Amino acid sequence: MIGHSLKLKLNYLKSIEKIEREIGVRNFLFKLHEELKSGQYTAENIKRVYINKDANTKKPLGIPTVKDRVIQMAVKLIIEPLFEADFLDCSYGFRPKRSNTQIVQLAHRISNHNKWI
Repeated sequence: MIGHSLKLKLNYLKSIEKIEREIGVRNFLFKLHEELKSGQYTAENIKRVYINKDANTKKPLGIPTVKDRVIQMAVKLIIEPLFEADFLDCSYGFRPKRSNTQIVQLAHRISNHNKWI
């Protein structure tokens, strides 16, 4: 079980450089694994920054911590193949190596190919 001071240490480690320098990647992943197994993991607050959208407006951007990003990617690697197995080849939305641009190009190609007049 992870102690309170170790949990604070994991929360403090916000950058990859700090993780590498202060505890090492292997220890970071081991401690994160223990936190998940023990049920003590909780997602941290997302850092909110604003980036310029155009000359007059700014767009909010949420940046997760390294710890949360590692867990998000691990979950993605596990569940993505499960969902991909159920999709048809003609499905394009929110899929790896597919985009809305590709489906628009395909629809344009099909509609121009099958002109009846």
